[in-house]
Order: sequence, then C-alpha cells, then structure tokens
Amino acid sequence: MNKLEFHNNTVDINSMWYDSHRSLIENIANELGSEDQIEQLVEKFLGKEIKFKKLRDPNAPKKAKTSYMYFCNDFRKSITEKNPELKMGGISKELGKLWNSYSDEDKSKYAEIAKKDRDRYEEEFEEYNLSNL
Repeated sequence: MNKLEFHNNTVDINSMWYDSHRSLIENIANELGSEDQIEQLVEKFLGKEIKFKKLRDPNAPKKAKTSYMYFCNDFRKSITEKNPELKMGGISKELGKLWNSYSDEDKSKYAEIAKKDRDRYEEEFEEYNLSNL
C-alpha cells in the first residue's frame, strides 16, 4: 500500500468513525428523551469533526473540461479588457450571461472540443488504471 492510498483510507476511516459515534450519541439521546441536547453531547464527547483532504495522485490524468470551460477560456480576456473594474465573481456572471445568450448552434463548437477532451480523458484514465493493477 502506497502513501497516497494509506492517507485516503485514513480519511475515510476518520469520517466513518465520527459518523458512527455521532449516530450512537443521537440514538442514546433519543432513547433518553434528550433530543434537544444532541449537539451539546456531540460537542462534549466528540468535539468537532477533523476534516482531512484526500490527496490526488499526481500521475492521474487531468479531468476533461466542459464546453462551458472552453467558452470561458475564449471570452474571459475580452470581458476583462472591456470591464477592468470587475473582479472574478463579476467576470463569471458576465460569462454566464453571455453563455446563456448563445444558441445551441453557437455552443456546438465548444461541445465538440469538450467531447474530444472527454475522449482523451477516458483513454488516459483507462491506461492509468491498467498501469496501476
């Protein structure tokens, strides 16, 4: 078992442990008629759940982009040049409005690019899985 797999299994076990202990406390509180004290009991006996982030295998292929992502890559620069005062959220809103105003025919160009990228990802993912057996 490699380091990445061990870490990710530990994250799963930690989450499973916390959930099972929380449900046990909830069941006991319900049985004793103390439903209003569940959060206090969980805080007292378990504390806050420690969140660990799963690690990603650096050798795994990158996921495929959507047609909307390709569209955004094409138009983000022009929107930022027209509206330099906009921050990231405002730029995203403008991109969304522009995307929604496009017809299905206009979007088909990006859908085709996304399909090619999806095929690339599936092929690379299959090779990756075969190499990790």
